[in-house]
Amino acid sequence: MPAAFARSLRSLESDGRGLTRWIAPLALALFTAWGLWMARAEVPLFAASTSARLVRERAVHPLQSAVDGRVRALHARLEQTVAAGALLIELDTDAQELALTEARARDGAGG
Repeated sequence: MPAAFARSLRSLESDGRGLTRWIAPLALALFTAWGLWMARAEVPLFAASTSARLVRERAVHPLQSAVDGRVRALHARLEQTVAAGALLIELDTDAQELALTEARARDGAGG
């Protein structure tokens, strides 16, 4: 009987060793890769300040027109510095002039 148990015990001992042989190196490789990743990972740096200010070199200002219309001529280039009050765009005023002429004709005929 002791021989039968010895064989069974050896069989049980050999069953667990195959799995252990693969788990330990795999775990070691995973921990090594994780450690390398942690050591080489780039961490973004954000700084906060209560006295900082933002300075822009070129200020952009929107253009507004009192009337709608098509652009007839453009007197400015991109990235050009312009003075206040400078003529930048000429609008096609034919439709407004026609409406004004009609309104004056109605006022003159009715009066």
